Amino acid sequence: MDDPGVGSRPDVHWLVWEVPADRTEWPAGVPGGGTVAELDGAVQATDSRGTRGTPVPVRRPSTGPPGYRLTQYALGTLWVLGWPFGPGAGRSAVESAVRDRDDGVATLGGTFDR
Repeated sequence: MDDPGVGSRPDVHWLVWEVPADRTEWPAGVPGGGTVAELDGAVQATDSRGTRGTPVPVRRPSTGPPGYRLTQYALGTLWVLGWPFGPGAGRSAVESAVRDRDDGVATLGGTFDR
């Protein structure tokens, strides 16, 4: 999950993988650990601020309500792809690993305001 409206590179708010394909809901308030029990052991990476866990939307005073984009990749079996990452990996490393290997991608966007 990122915010594409800040600068030339989107601000990463949450990066998580190994989410089972049959999941139909995302939990709120995921703690900052390396794995997410609420997502059947999915792994969390470090966001742009160096933290992990479900992000808290924050209004940017200078640019108005933040816009969030949630992108989900269907990757098949990760060990077949040679998935080399554990908790705390960064966005560029993960994007590099999935480039040209996804079986499908979906993006959902929206804005947040209080």
